Amino acid sequence: DWPSFRGAGQRFNTSLRFGLQRRDFNLQFTEPWFLGQKLAFSVSTYFRQMFFLSDRFDQQNVGVSFGLRKPIGEHMYIEGTWTLQQVRIDNIAPGSSPVIIGDAGSFFENKFDLALVHDTRDSVFITRSGHKLEAGLMAAGGGDVEIYGANFSGQQFIPLPFDGILSFWGEAAVVDNWGGTRVPMFERQFLGGANNLRGFDFREVGPKDATGEPIGGNVSLFGSIEYTFPIIEKVRGALFYDVGSISGDLPAVVGDGDINSNVGLGLRLFLPVGPIRVDYGIPVESDRFNDSSGRFQFNMGYQF
Repeated sequence: DWPSFRGAGQRFNTSLRFGLQRRDFNLQFTEPWFLGQKLAFSVSTYFRQMFFLSDRFDQQNVGVSFGLRKPIGEHMYIEGTWTLQQVRIDNIAPGSSPVIIGDAGSFFENKFDLALVHDTRDSVFITRSGHKLEAGLMAAGGGDVEIYGANFSGQQFIPLPFDGILSFWGEAAVVDNWGGTRVPMFERQFLGGANNLRGFDFREVGPKDATGEPIGGNVSLFGSIEYTFPIIEKVRGALFYDVGSISGDLPAVVGDGDINSNVGLGLRLFLPVGPIRVDYGIPVESDRFNDSSGRFQFNMGYQF
């Protein structure tokens, strides 16, 4: 409906964040009926400056991505994304290991992602039944990064008496290099934090160098089981168990292939500003660089 842009479902989004731990700018546009077909086309340009990834280095991503998403039947869709980005790793701390020093500099990445998703969840707000299965492939080349990878994840939700909900979540991912260089730090696998192993600090699960710094891995395995139950209106309690492992090809002092796990409890608050998740996780199995004390994790937003 040119030029008023009404009635066709286009979406435009821009966001800006500026803080001590990260600075982000994102601009995105989505056309749901590209070329007159039920084919969603999106373009996004972004700037991300991340200081929270490590105490040993800073990372900056600047790029643009183009995506196409096509529904297949009622519950399935296929999605492809082409990303062109410049990644810079700098401000390397003195005394860092050769693994981290070797990743310093700027990298141009030309990456393609392809995902097939089957989603039967009854709601993305409070999911009580259904599942979400996703299989993906990734490849990068024609720049400074030559890698390939695959991932598979699945979620299953089961309604129980008295409005209880039992959920299972599993995820496996692998990444490797096909050129002459290793997989760079910004494409390696990490676990730990509010979105997976909640009894551990962010990215603290997996291989570590002699300083105790996480260096990531090539293969990631993760599983979780959670039970939520109503407490009062718009507030639910949660009990959970998470387990995971990261293995890699870089020299690591500890953590390579080790099993890490935690138990915990939490709250789910469904507020007008959006859902809030507060969890307290206690490690059960961990390496010597991860202490056994519990950790609070805070997260806001829906898990699509």
